[in-house]
Amino acid sequence: MAAPHVLALPFPAQGHVIPLMQLSHRLVEHGIEVTFVNTEANHALVLGAMPADGGAGRASSLDGIHLVGVPDGLADGDDRKDLGKLVDAFSRHMPGYLEELVRRIEASRGAKISWLVADGGMGWAFEVARKLGIRAACFWPASLAFLASMLRIPQLIQDGVIDDKGWPKRQETFQFAPGMPSLHTSRLPWNNAGAPEDQPAIFQLVVRNNEAKDLAEVTVANSFRDAEPGAFKLYSDILPIAPLLADLQLEKPVGQFLPEDARCIGWLDARPDRSVVYVAFGSFTVFDPRQFEELALGLELTGRPFLWVVRPDFASGFSKAWLDEFQRRVGDSGLIVSWCPQQQVLAHRAVACFVTHCGWNSTMEGVRSGVPFVCWPYFTDQFQNESYICNVWRTGLAVAPGADGVVTKEELSGKVETGHVIPMMELSHCLVEHGVKVTFVNTELNHGLILGALATTDNKLAGIDMVSVPDGLGSGEDRKDLARLTDSFSKVMPVELEKLIGRINTDARGSETIISWLIADVNMAWAFTVAKRHGLRAAGFCPSSAAMFATRIKIPEMIRDGVLDERGWPRRRGAFQLAPAMPHIDTSEFSWNRAAGDAEGQPVIFQLIVRNNAATHLAETIVCNSVEELEPGAFKLFPGVLPVGPLCSSSGKPAGSFWAEDATCAAWLDAQPAGSVVYVAFGSLAGHDAAQLVELAEGLALTARPFLWAIRPGSAGQELLGRLRALAAPRGRVASWCPQRRVLAHPAVACFVTHCGWNSTMEAAASGVPLLCWPYFTDQFLNQSYICDVWRTGIKVPRPAGGGGGKTGIMGREVVREKVEELLGDEGTKARALALRDLARRAVGKEGSSRRNLERFVDLVRGSPS
Repeated sequence: MAAPHVLALPFPAQGHVIPLMQLSHRLVEHGIEVTFVNTEANHALVLGAMPADGGAGRASSLDGIHLVGVPDGLADGDDRKDLGKLVDAFSRHMPGYLEELVRRIEASRGAKISWLVADGGMGWAFEVARKLGIRAACFWPASLAFLASMLRIPQLIQDGVIDDKGWPKRQETFQFAPGMPSLHTSRLPWNNAGAPEDQPAIFQLVVRNNEAKDLAEVTVANSFRDAEPGAFKLYSDILPIAPLLADLQLEKPVGQFLPEDARCIGWLDARPDRSVVYVAFGSFTVFDPRQFEELALGLELTGRPFLWVVRPDFASGFSKAWLDEFQRRVGDSGLIVSWCPQQQVLAHRAVACFVTHCGWNSTMEGVRSGVPFVCWPYFTDQFQNESYICNVWRTGLAVAPGADGVVTKEELSGKVETGHVIPMMELSHCLVEHGVKVTFVNTELNHGLILGALATTDNKLAGIDMVSVPDGLGSGEDRKDLARLTDSFSKVMPVELEKLIGRINTDARGSETIISWLIADVNMAWAFTVAKRHGLRAAGFCPSSAAMFATRIKIPEMIRDGVLDERGWPRRRGAFQLAPAMPHIDTSEFSWNRAAGDAEGQPVIFQLIVRNNAATHLAETIVCNSVEELEPGAFKLFPGVLPVGPLCSSSGKPAGSFWAEDATCAAWLDAQPAGSVVYVAFGSLAGHDAAQLVELAEGLALTARPFLWAIRPGSAGQELLGRLRALAAPRGRVASWCPQRRVLAHPAVACFVTHCGWNSTMEAAASGVPLLCWPYFTDQFLNQSYICDVWRTGIKVPRPAGGGGGKTGIMGREVVREKVEELLGDEGTKARALALRDLARRAVGKEGSSRRNLERFVDLVRGSPS
């Protein structure tokens, strides 16, 4: 029988590409062919981030995963970080492109695509899948609590919590179910996903995605049951499959948009066990100059080595001279990088804690590594993830901003002392390992970034065929404007995806490689419609927490309950829980209202979520990059979602990073004492302005600990980078992009300063690294809730006053130092982080819940008729 052919479609953001890429790797390992469909912009980023392969250039495949790109509907110069604009664009354009891609693939191969595995944020894809006769699975990349918050939107509306536009009707904290994190109505993710004007689009996207979710046969979640028991009790049909690992050696590419700084692991290798504070804020968080400086000074105040990920676009208006001086001052005790292999960093023996934005990937990665968190959520589900970490798991602490909204260096250093691409790529690696042929579809931009990060032009990545489709934006457009990006890819990518499917199946005609499944990020639920239209079976991939997925699915319920208005804005202030054991959700932190981009993009982002919710039923199943035991409350809410996480690469397979990793990180870590290094990374979107980056650098320096700081390419100018490196010297190291999974797994890492992206969360969890949470937007607040409130494996960075619309006030250097010191001085948090790591390892071990769920999912895909 021909190997089933799966089309994997992530939401066009780094934190969604990675877990779906991880899942794709796993599918390939099971003998399933995978075509990974990015937007053209992300496809280019992924290709651009891939290292050179013996001078052969950049590949269009990653370890057997075919990489393709489709347009997202935005022009080259459009801002794809304007989430409202992005959602509007891809919702309108991508269904047609996806359908065209499907037809092209099927025509070229002479065989049908078996399944579409789509991100739950791309609900339109399930409609495409149904139209094309493709079976569909929904992949949820964030926490199940996040998904629950969206799925509960009707209930929230009915109960008067929100109005029918998603805005809160009252200010309160609530809980969806016992064991789930509490959520304040001001932190509803669809209202924290960008500028207020983007909220309508984002909320409507959530609503549409909720409606589309039923088109998927199954939903798999990037979480595990022990992490979110409350959420999984609410949704018992959702399969937790985290921790998602592309491979056990953490070496497979997972669709990074930035090249990872190869110095990270070497730097960690030189540090003592449990000494390093790891600081990373994902791919969206942006600090202003003052907050940046406070963060740096706070790391310095800890007196610990730190690894700080500072993306090139991490801070706006920052002085390179200041960072150069900071780096010179802290010397080798702090490493500042633009991007790093986070899973490797969190798994490193030297990592002591993780200062994070509480993105779900970061949360899962930290959990997998047993790293305690310092939580600094920024937007969307990061507040909910922070609640998990600090209140439910109790594996972290949250930083607290001062009256001026700045997290000071003292706050950060004190916390340290007491303390939608990579997971999908990991899933793809899993499928490949099980004999499934995988084609990984990025947008053209992300496809290029991944190949660029790997320095290769080969479109095969560890058996995954790498392809791309346009995202609808021009080459110069800002894809960090999520509203703009969403608007573009929603309009453009469906057609492009259909064309891709047609081309692949045309090429495969007469062979055994026709596409049988489309696995799409649940944030790309429109892809399920494309799959149906092409007769492909569809699966959704949830790259964030199950709690994040739950938050979105619960949108109708939250509207009904009066938590939100019909536009996704909170009707009242306060925190609530979707279910026991789930993180609390603050109504000010709904992911669709805290997405990156201007406020005017919120409507686009919210409407994308709504559409994705509506389309998820087109997926036969949804797999989630989480662990059932980590999110019992969320998976109880959605028992049909399969937790298969943490999806963390561990065998050297590429995970689709958009940026090349700094290969020197490991050597630097090797030179640090165990448990001494503060690792700092804010993901691929989170960004800080120059003032905040300087404060962060000063705060890291104040810790007097070695630190490794990953600053992704483009998040800081060269002058600012020089200043941060000077502040980091001699103890700190600034890297451009780190191999984060290896960094977190390094014994030198003591903690992780993170934006609380779900990938970072999962990688830290898998490595047992405590987290310092600094969430930025979307689900990062929800992830922070997991880290700080549910798992209690991290602490929060205090939220600076005046934040909103994807921007924060300045977190002072003293707060940074104080929070790092607080986190690293908290033996209970460190112990809980290690216990969470053990849970994550059991989940993916023999007879573990995530391993069983992954095998169920693989059996479903492999059982597809050719």
